[in-house]
Amino acid sequence: TESGLDVRTEGILVNIVLREETGDGTGSWQAHVSHYEETGAKLDGLLSYGRRLGRFQYLLSIEYGPQDSGSFIEGRERYFAPDGTQTEQRSYVRPRDERSTTIAGAATWTFRNGDVANFNVQVEDGDEDNRRTTISTLTGSTETETALESEVADELEWEIGGDIENHIGSGSLETRLILTNSEMDGTEMISQISNITNIPDEPLVTLDRQDTESIIRSSYTWDVRASHTLELGAEGARNTLDQFTRLFERLPDGSLVEIDVFNADTEVVEDRYEAFGTHYWTMGSDTVLETGLNYEYSRIEQSGVDVSNSRSFTYLKPRFDFRWNRTERDQVRATLERTVSQLDFSDFVANYDGREDQIEGGNPELEPERAWEWQLTYEHRLVQDKGVVSARLFYNDIEDHIARIETTDGNAGPGNIGDAEHWGVEFKGSFRMDGVGLEGAVIDVVYKLQDSETTDPFTGERRVIESEPRQEIELSYRHEIPALRLNYAIEIEWEDEDREWDLNRIERDVELTPRNSVTVQYRAFEQTVVYFEARNPVGFTRRRNSDRYSGSIADGVLVRSEIAKRTFEPEYVIGLRGQF
Repeated sequence: TESGLDVRTEGILVNIVLREETGDGTGSWQAHVSHYEETGAKLDGLLSYGRRLGRFQYLLSIEYGPQDSGSFIEGRERYFAPDGTQTEQRSYVRPRDERSTTIAGAATWTFRNGDVANFNVQVEDGDEDNRRTTISTLTGSTETETALESEVADELEWEIGGDIENHIGSGSLETRLILTNSEMDGTEMISQISNITNIPDEPLVTLDRQDTESIIRSSYTWDVRASHTLELGAEGARNTLDQFTRLFERLPDGSLVEIDVFNADTEVVEDRYEAFGTHYWTMGSDTVLETGLNYEYSRIEQSGVDVSNSRSFTYLKPRFDFRWNRTERDQVRATLERTVSQLDFSDFVANYDGREDQIEGGNPELEPERAWEWQLTYEHRLVQDKGVVSARLFYNDIEDHIARIETTDGNAGPGNIGDAEHWGVEFKGSFRMDGVGLEGAVIDVVYKLQDSETTDPFTGERRVIESEPRQEIELSYRHEIPALRLNYAIEIEWEDEDREWDLNRIERDVELTPRNSVTVQYRAFEQTVVYFEARNPVGFTRRRNSDRYSGSIADGVLVRSEIAKRTFEPEYVIGLRGQF
């Protein structure tokens, strides 16, 4: 809780101040080789350089990669009739490759009176290639059928931003401008190569999409009097989406014919205005209270061949954040906040679901989720800086929860299903291992236990909300050994079963083994580090159980059951990092 910060965080903020100017410019570089099963070696690299020239400072960088640029998944699926008899088996491999080049620049000018102006620009040109080869075999048959699926996307993104901070009177006025643009061309192709020959490489689904965002924000912060700081400001933003989806059907002779798709060509425009005020009150040497109130008005207009409507929303969003340093090593934090979710405009329009091989028409009437979010955290630091432990209780009272609903006859998509509740507890611990002879070693542990409740829109029964597994565990071990110029880390993550409900299916997805990684860094020379990382070196496996029904799941007419097991193959990265 601190005036002048644009982020809300439970973490630690560190400000590094140089004792003296570095003089000449400084740069950094890195180059890696990543190896994925069946896809071979992939290169990535980064080069950056920055320098201060009097009151002017700049930073330039170019990156090719990214480092986490792909994956390779092997899977096996089994299909069962309602009586439990297996009817089909499928095995597949799915390599993914993502490549991009990013050029970025930033500059800062400090005026003689102390005012500061910042400017930044970034351009990213990338493409992604996902391919899946599936071999299917019917029970009792020796014949196989091979299907090829391909998804290719080209994307160009750019962002321009800047801000200026002026010292006026006893406070400071900060004004910020951000402009972003993202354009994507995507295609998907599905071919049954076992029984159709000479199929041209023509996509069955094409997608053209452009997203833009423009934001201007200004706020004035000043000390009203001792121990009281006030911030007042306003923000205006425009977000747009222009998307066109086309679907084709392949005829027996291999030719394509376009299929009419509802809500496939549309434009969405949102204008949002916000006025806000925040009061920071240092109540004593050990207590701080932050009180905020935001007023938000937005208007969303959607226009297209099939849909044309407009809606407006008005929200008041209060916030209270109280922090009490009970002792030098104990802190209590309490937060109450009214939140409003950010809508994803792609939920408004038609999109192709490759996994289900169907078009979803979107929901032009979708509204944001609103929630009252409560948090209470107790943090204790161990003696002699041996570590820190904390416990966080949270409860979210949600209105207009977003989940899957029946949007048109026989189809489903995102929609508002009513109220929901989400609550739980999270424990964190970080411990130095010097006391057991492991100097420079640290163990971090996170354990989250949660539950939730909402009403299923298809069955009317109470159930948990999606994408919130009951348990989550994170464990990491880091060890710095200066005498050997070496450090290494081991990380393990696991989450409990995740469930999903749709119009005609219920799914349960669980991690059979935890995600895992090992990282080693060795300082070979004064300014050069050898880097090695193994991602999922012992493998990572997930299992998905799906029950599919005729019509709605509320009817209970089971058609088939599916068991899908996915193994994420290891990835290895080796490279060099340095400074100059």
